[in-house]
Amino acid sequence: MNALSLNKEDALLLIIDIQEKLIPTMDAARLDKVVSQIGLLSLYASKEGLPVIMTEQYSKGLGKTIPSVMKHVNGINYEYFDKTSFGCMGDEKFTAMLKEKYPQKKIIVTGMETHICVYLTVLGLREEGFAVFVPQDAVIAHDYKLHENGLQLMDNAGATITNSESLVFQLMGSSGGETFKAVSGYLKAQSSSV
Repeated sequence: MNALSLNKEDALLLIIDIQEKLIPTMDAARLDKVVSQIGLLSLYASKEGLPVIMTEQYSKGLGKTIPSVMKHVNGINYEYFDKTSFGCMGDEKFTAMLKEKYPQKKIIVTGMETHICVYLTVLGLREEGFAVFVPQDAVIAHDYKLHENGLQLMDNAGATITNSESLVFQLMGSSGGETFKAVSGYLKAQSSSV
């Protein structure tokens, strides 16, 4: 099996820590793009029934997931974890749930920050044998050099660094059908709003 292969039966979407108190340090234009790409992935997940997990890092201190992300997951029956470990796999309940419910899944990892919680989650997932796909346009850090370094570290850990459009079109496989129409409409709306 090719390490780059991915289909809708295999995939799970993970959205990490896009929280209110982390937002002020982010570049606004890049954050808008990241949220838009998470929207694309969430739309596909919603249409095709992919499992979705959302985490927050110590929400009592860092706040809740921002409304622009919540809008995209509205209507999706996602699983939620409030964690204190930076990497999701450092949370025993998260790890136990993932191994029990989704042991064969390939994990699409999105969120913030690229070089901390996203990287440490990917590292933990890889150590547990999960295949990981990181769309570089759906993760963000407060500093672009740290973002790039985080992507390099994840690549070194064996994750596939990709982009959101490639992932969604890879998962769709062909044109036609309701999902393709919804994705095409979303992409047209995004390009006209730039």
